[in-house]
Amino acid sequence: MAVASPGLWATCSQALETASVSMADPLVQQQAAEGAVLRAQAAFVAYPLDVLKTQVQSGHPRYSRLSSLPCLMKDYKLRIFRGYPGVGANSFIMGALMFGGYRFFDNFWALNHVPDYWRPALAGASIGSLCGFVATPLEQIKTIMALQESWLKEKKIKTRIYSSVLQGAYQAPLRLKFYAATPLVIRTSLFDGQLFFYNSRLREWVSHDGVACSSGMRFFVSTVGFMFAGLIAATVNYPFDRVKGLMMGEAYQASTGEVAQHSTLGTFRSICQKHGILGLFRGLPTRSMLHATVWCCVGLGREVLASKISSLSVLFVYYLRWPFYFFYAGSLLQSFVPTGVLFNIWAMDMTDEGDRTTFFGIIAAATILQSAVAPTVGEVVTDPATLLDFMVFFKLIAVLVAIFLLPESKGFSLRAGAGGVAPETTSDMSYWECCKRLVQDPTSRTVLILVLVSSAVTRGTADVSGQYNKNVFGMTSRLRATFTLIGVASGLFCNLVLLKLMKTRLSTKRQVLISMSAGMVSVFLNLVARSLGPLYVATALTGLTSLLGTFVNVLKVNVAQTSGMPAGAVVGLFESASELMALVGPPFFTAKKMAALERRMREEIHGQLSSLWLRLQIVEEKMMIETAAGPEADRIDVAGDLVLPGSAMSAVVPSTVADAKSRKGDIAARTPVFEPHIGEMEEEDQDEEPIPFADSLECRFGPGIHRRRLD
Repeated sequence: MAVASPGLWATCSQALETASVSMADPLVQQQAAEGAVLRAQAAFVAYPLDVLKTQVQSGHPRYSRLSSLPCLMKDYKLRIFRGYPGVGANSFIMGALMFGGYRFFDNFWALNHVPDYWRPALAGASIGSLCGFVATPLEQIKTIMALQESWLKEKKIKTRIYSSVLQGAYQAPLRLKFYAATPLVIRTSLFDGQLFFYNSRLREWVSHDGVACSSGMRFFVSTVGFMFAGLIAATVNYPFDRVKGLMMGEAYQASTGEVAQHSTLGTFRSICQKHGILGLFRGLPTRSMLHATVWCCVGLGREVLASKISSLSVLFVYYLRWPFYFFYAGSLLQSFVPTGVLFNIWAMDMTDEGDRTTFFGIIAAATILQSAVAPTVGEVVTDPATLLDFMVFFKLIAVLVAIFLLPESKGFSLRAGAGGVAPETTSDMSYWECCKRLVQDPTSRTVLILVLVSSAVTRGTADVSGQYNKNVFGMTSRLRATFTLIGVASGLFCNLVLLKLMKTRLSTKRQVLISMSAGMVSVFLNLVARSLGPLYVATALTGLTSLLGTFVNVLKVNVAQTSGMPAGAVVGLFESASELMALVGPPFFTAKKMAALERRMREEIHGQLSSLWLRLQIVEEKMMIETAAGPEADRIDVAGDLVLPGSAMSAVVPSTVADAKSRKGDIAARTPVFEPHIGEMEEEDQDEEPIPFADSLECRFGPGIHRRRLD
């Protein structure tokens, strides 16, 4: 008798229930959040290539090939990143959909008896079509913002269509937002289906027969292997990406009636008639390079080595001569923590304000004051959580005091008309000439000192924070991705509120007072929330303290403004000096100090365990003697502080009482020797040391004896 298969609704309900159980796993949540952050960061690094791909697909004569990238970056400058918020937002939206959607479709197709070999492809294609539809509006706005700069330069439009992605998302009509939805849905479905299939095959190959590959092989597969998988998938579905790019390029004109509207099939025919079948693959090298960059960054972002490589590479990029390249290459230093990059971009928007006041003396005084007392605080406060909170709280208090004591300063201007040199005469200066000029400027010299000191303090804060997260959350921090997301949210708050709305109404001093007050309140609430509520609440409140970073970056741009130096060279100098200090300069709070605290604690624990070991051996000998003397002894009291039931005795009875008594004299001289390995702090992935005598206790006194409470 055949069993009736469950209906569609029952299958969906069961798949959703199973996916919900999987999504409740904190480790799965961490991986999903980290994946979304990595995609957003990689999209930023490769975003100039994304803009170039859009121009190539739209048929622009000046930007028609991959080699046009330097020309595009030189023409666009920082305006090239105006559409990035759309791509970044899509990374998190698609990451959220992938987080639960893939598991749902994977369970759904499993319940429909799809083989395991092909199920990743079907599940990836299913969730990819949904992600493509949801991502269409922001992708369309991003395309318009990428093309409008060239339209404005060529006088095809008089003003920018949309000044920001947020404005376009609110004001663009639905017909414009979903004009090219069909090819994007097909492209994303094909791409994700292939990508999940290739990745599952790669992971299966890496862990074949349960034998793990070497770390080098895993690193190669996670970077180069996944990169080639993405390249193959991008090549197969590129005709749909070509149609999508062309339709999105004409979407605005089609929505306003300037050109006729075209369907997906009509666009296919138009391309084939004009350029032949090969016309469907125009721009493929650009997209291939785009995906190679994205997936390499995603793979490297999961490796600790990547941050070290990017940190050192920034010291050598300034031999180039284009000022914008200074900034772009320097921003790659923080590409894996996008908060700093966004801060720098938003700070560069402030360069047109020639009379904006600076407060370098205020922040420098606060930072130097904190650095002076940091070693003393580190010796007094030993708890990592209290130490971390105290450092942040003290810095905010010191800044508030300094703001009230020090006046605002406009810095020292070297601009033309103020006794200085016009900025145009310094645009061709070499990197070393810029460095010499900046060091001679009193304003930039003070800021440079601030940057160096802040770098050491920030490095020490990160060490303490990392050790605290390790102690609380185990081998890896579950909130690592959450910290990054909160940093981005704080940056958005700084940009939209402080730098945009308040800059025309409040002075710099009042802006700093407001942000520092918000930071102090958040730290105070963090101390309370850490004991009264979930740590996620405390983390969200702590994120507000990053407001100070915005003003530091604005300060760097102000130095470039007042000194007449290229803004990119100034930011690059400060970034390289800061990173060099973090690499070679001794931080005030280091992991070694935490290791010393841990070493002392472990020595005390081992001393106590040594004493306990000796007492247990004495008890064992007593039990052997009493057992040989008379089986009626049911309880043994040793020095009145250790009582064990007779049923727990499992010692071997000596042949005679005399033999047992002869061994009693050796107990006092029998002292266990403990030589634990007390080295540096273990790596996060290293397991804890087992108790050296746990197995011995279980053999002698039964399972679990070392966990019993001793009265």
